[in-house]
Amino acid sequence: MAHSLGCYVQGWFEGQVPLRGPLWGLLMVTKGKLHFHHFPQESWLDFLNRASGTKNPSSQEIVFTLERKNILSVEYYRPQSWWARLFSSAPPYLRIVYGDETGKEQTLVIEVDKGAEPLVTLLRPSASS
Repeated sequence: MAHSLGCYVQGWFEGQVPLRGPLWGLLMVTKGKLHFHHFPQESWLDFLNRASGTKNPSSQEIVFTLERKNILSVEYYRPQSWWARLFSSAPPYLRIVYGDETGKEQTLVIEVDKGAEPLVTLLRPSASS
């Protein structure tokens, strides 16, 4: 098992509707699944919006899982050189290509912590057992 703090960006669908990001949460890889768990959060601005009747998706608990057998490829992007890490504002991220329940390929993008290498290693299709 491996885990990392992550920020869901795009690529997950609830039925036919794409889940809107960014959403921060806990990213976990177990023997058979990838889990993402977003915990409810609310800022003072969200509180004011809620008072006016607007619903914020980040104020809901969101959990999704992806079977590792459905993962087709995993790419881990991060600045390689010392200079790129120093001057880049982009965090490391995962690009996961998976087959959905209809067999169609989807691409999931999740930003991860800098120490996410164990998670990436476990996620790769060649690591499944």
